[in-house]
Amino acid sequence: MNGLIRVLVAMLGGLCVLLVALTVAASPATGAEPAISANAPSLGLQNAVVIPIWPFPAARIPQNVPTIGCTAHPTAGYGFKIVFRWIAFPAFWHWDRVKELRGYQLFVQHQGEPYPALNVTLTGTRSTSYTWVACQAFVIDSNLDNWNWNVRAVDMDGHVVASSQSSFRFLPCRLDARSGEPCYSSPN
Repeated sequence: MNGLIRVLVAMLGGLCVLLVALTVAASPATGAEPAISANAPSLGLQNAVVIPIWPFPAARIPQNVPTIGCTAHPTAGYGFKIVFRWIAFPAFWHWDRVKELRGYQLFVQHQGEPYPALNVTLTGTRSTSYTWVACQAFVIDSNLDNWNWNVRAVDMDGHVVASSQSSFRFLPCRLDARSGEPCYSSPN
């Protein structure tokens, strides 16, 4: 437990340092508003930042979870639930203009697969999380590792103004923890 607390304190400390650094970098010493490049999108968001919070790279996503609000399938189990969270900082801290941000795009993809497993667009700048519930779904044991998620902030003109990626892995799906019987696809 003490190790977990130390990790959380270190993560929060790092986030505080990042916030202070972004604030100092975004606030000119003269008090004047910084110049915005003529080639930048209308909001001056060329230096916007999106930081993935959860799941972080060491996260292991459990499968066949009975508490996610799904009914169980006899061979696939209940499914899984992932709550994606991120923090977004617009450049220069123009909070009055942040309303002009269209929203976010979230992609989840297994490395080497041609198509994403999840591809959603979230409108509105206040949503910095998304919950993916996949009922009666599971990831096979050979694909547990190498999952990536990408979140992109998009302005009203459709420009991607910030993007960041993180990774995670799934825990094996087991129908019965005692016997270790894996989830499987039925032939029907």
